[in-house]
Amino acid sequence: MRELGLFGTMQVKWLSRLRFETAESANFYHATEYRVPLSLLKPGEKFRFTMENSRPTWDIRLMSYILYPESGAKLKPGTVTVSGVAYNDGAARLESVLVSFDRGHNWQPADFQTPDSPYAWYQWSVQTTLQPGVYEI
Repeated sequence: MRELGLFGTMQVKWLSRLRFETAESANFYHATEYRVPLSLLKPGEKFRFTMENSRPTWDIRLMSYILYPESGAKLKPGTVTVSGVAYNDGAARLESVLVSFDRGHNWQPADFQTPDSPYAWYQWSVQTTLQPGVYEI
């Protein structure tokens, strides 16, 4: 579902009533969650979201999720395939997905499939050879 720039793709529930408002909801979750800061933050910086210092996530800039390996997985050294999905609001096609195994110091392009619809998930994967050690993808 894509109407007026809003998505209904996750946490879908049965509706018994639909109400349209002229202003953004001040509901706790809409006022303090599901928001993007108006200014850039430093990595790890604490931030308390309010309606005044952030905007709603109606227009999704970009999301990417690692589906394999799972968080905290213990992998054997050698060749590993990391895979996931990426998504945006459909306003522009994604051109690349980059993956880092060293906390963002170096990036490796992933292979990805461009879906037929601009509103669909892009599946991606990348192979790397891991030496014994601890990695953050």
